[in-house]
Amino acid sequence: MRVASPEVCDDKQFSDWIRDVDAASMVIIDDLGTESDQYRTGIPAQRLCHLLNRCEKKWLWVNTNVSPTAWSTKWDTRVEDRLLSSLVTTINAPSYRSEKV
Repeated sequence: MRVASPEVCDDKQFSDWIRDVDAASMVIIDDLGTESDQYRTGIPAQRLCHLLNRCEKKWLWVNTNVSPTAWSTKWDTRVEDRLLSSLVTTINAPSYRSEKV
């Protein structure tokens, strides 16, 4: 299943998405950290925390360009704790997006 960033989903779409996550054995979160909270509602962080909770005991792969040392400034403590409780592998490689084709 492919879904847009959770901060742009309405409540029904997010509930449907979580139901699909519950049924999945593997979840991949791509580009974590690109979400925004333009109106400072706290909803993106709440949804991310909810998603990470639902992924407990599932095979979860997350990629982000946010360094672990910056997680506390990017996300609240609940999200940071869930991310820090995992195996973190840092890969220092150039971004393919910055290369001109």
